[in-house]
Amino acid sequence: KGCGEFADIAALADWCLAAGLKIIQLLPINDTTATFSYRDSYPYNAISVMALHPNYISVERVYDYYNARIRSIDRETSLYLNDLNMVDYDRTREWKKSTLKYIFSEKMDEIIAEKDFKQYFSENSWWIKDYAAFAYLRDKFHTPDFRKWNECAKHTKKLVDKMFAEGSEERKDVLFRVFIQYHLEKRIRESIDYCHKIGIAIKGDLPIGINPDSVEAWVEPEFFNF
Repeated sequence: KGCGEFADIAALADWCLAAGLKIIQLLPINDTTATFSYRDSYPYNAISVMALHPNYISVERVYDYYNARIRSIDRETSLYLNDLNMVDYDRTREWKKSTLKYIFSEKMDEIIAEKDFKQYFSENSWWIKDYAAFAYLRDKFHTPDFRKWNECAKHTKKLVDKMFAEGSEERKDVLFRVFIQYHLEKRIRESIDYCHKIGIAIKGDLPIGINPDSVEAWVEPEFFNF
């Protein structure tokens, strides 16, 4: 809602089928959150070559997935954002993040114990732990420029592992980032499978380069000429 979601691709595919179209091309769908503003809507400035953009998550699907016996989510804001003539990128980002944080806070123990979640985390730990740590530090220091992160400016495996350790003050936040990516991948895979099932191809687009203040630049600076 508010900007389009991975869950909307199926409806677009149905329309394409009815119109006699065969291919849907998507612009890059990676996370671009760097300025915390509408400028991040530019899709060719990714802060990760792996992470999907949090704005494309379906909050309602996540809420329903856990059959949440908690306070109802703010569907009025969702409808308001979806009915605007122009995308309110900032408010959409803020609403989704705050609502998902509430769901995760209420259901964290259940979520991280889920078999599928544990499997996803295990299979993707080679990149997602660095991404989650980067996103946490980006928000903490209000900048993706890791050179300004004091003692965290230099990436180390020890630093990242410490954030995920039991009892760490960062653990809940970094796991929250994993939780978002987990549900993003669920939806994009589900939508792509549906497209293929009805004979619609998905063509993806990739940026040529990356943001110099990105996860990859932080983790492996030796590969880049800054």
